Amino acid sequence: MSAEGHRTAIVSLGISCQSSRQIRTHAEEIGHQLGEDIQPARHFFDGLIAPVPGVAKLFEDGFPLFGPDDIRMGPHHPVWHPYDIHFLHHFRDEAGTVDISGRMGEELSRFGHMRGKLRRLSRFERLVFVLSNSQNNLTMVQEETGLTDLHFEASAVGRLRHAVEHYLGRPCEFILVSLDGRHADDLADQVHVLSPDD
Repeated sequence: MSAEGHRTAIVSLGISCQSSRQIRTHAEEIGHQLGEDIQPARHFFDGLIAPVPGVAKLFEDGFPLFGPDDIRMGPHHPVWHPYDIHFLHHFRDEAGTVDISGRMGEELSRFGHMRGKLRRLSRFERLVFVLSNSQNNLTMVQEETGLTDLHFEASAVGRLRHAVEHYLGRPCEFILVSLDGRHADDLADQVHVLSPDD
């Protein structure tokens, strides 16, 4: 989940669910630091594997919603082409089996609603987007999904920032969280580097 207050929204942009989990876990402390009541809120990228270049292209394209022909089975999970966004927790029936066509209506409704919420983020006085590639098992997820863009590159991050701000028509704040070896050297002064834990 992401989080929202009266004046501030803190929203995950991927690359995995680590961003949204950390925001949700620390919503109360974030609110304390900001001096406002911050509550968890669901947003579009919270549970997706969403590489930076793909998310940038999605915003550049005007953030279209996927249709039945856009979601295809990738290695183990449905993938949204051409954005390389992976749905590890969606398009599944009650038994957990992937059923893209059978779950399409439900997922279109869910993500259509969250796209609408994303469009309304401009109303917040302070809008902070969080991107992280610090999830411990992300290398394993990369191997399982065929994800190609795990590393944070300065040009891709800059492209994403520009695309998001252009789409929303306003400046935003961006927080990058990474591990050593998962970001380009020219991003060193922009990235919060965590130490791996267990």
